[in-house]
Amino acid sequence: MEWPDKQMWWGYLHTAGTIHVKRWFGDPRDYTEACIDNPFVARVMPPFESASREEAEKRVIAVFKANDNFQADYHNHCEKELKDFLGYNNQSKIDAKGLQMTEKQTEVTVIDITKIKELQALDSQKRQLEKDLDEVKLRREELEKNLLEQFAEAGIDSITVDGKKVYLKRDTWTSALEGDRAKACTFLKEHGLDFYVNETFNATSISAYVREHRNEEDGTFDLPEGFTDYFKISDTFKIRTGK
Repeated sequence: MEWPDKQMWWGYLHTAGTIHVKRWFGDPRDYTEACIDNPFVARVMPPFESASREEAEKRVIAVFKANDNFQADYHNHCEKELKDFLGYNNQSKIDAKGLQMTEKQTEVTVIDITKIKELQALDSQKRQLEKDLDEVKLRREELEKNLLEQFAEAGIDSITVDGKKVYLKRDTWTSALEGDRAKACTFLKEHGLDFYVNETFNATSISAYVREHRNEEDGTFDLPEGFTDYFKISDTFKIRTGK
């Protein structure tokens, strides 16, 4: 990507408290992958346009200073550098000699690399816990099957081991014979049990159907006429991390 008429910059906050500003030539990996893998990068300011390095430095420092989390990471030895760049007076305001930052300029999003790394770590931990839970469930099913046979052979419905009672719990479930739900529903209606019949649809399946009929180029849907008169279509977004 080329920027013939623009000077693009990005910046980051070092874990030691210093601020660094870099020219950007269009590679998004500069401020994403390279920073996430760097243990010394605390926060990142994405690319922005600036006429000179001096103005870019002032802007980056002002944005980091305005960020709610910046003060906790900011070290005392950087205070003089900040004042030299921005010309802060005793009331911590920018004087006439400093760069006059507009409200729009100071609203640049700051990417918190530490939170991204924490999210990655939590996702890894979640995947491991889910794997461990699956193994626990599988082993428990095996043990339960074996113990049900032993309880039946012994003719008992409970036993106490190490002061804790282990017992049989009866649950009764009913389902349509041979999976014929329509026939079962008809029987219930004929015998005055129609209040047990609930005509509905599977939201997961309908959502999958809608996704399959989305035009990725323009975001429209190829659905039956009047579909949206009865169904609401909405998108949700979640952050995922690679393994």
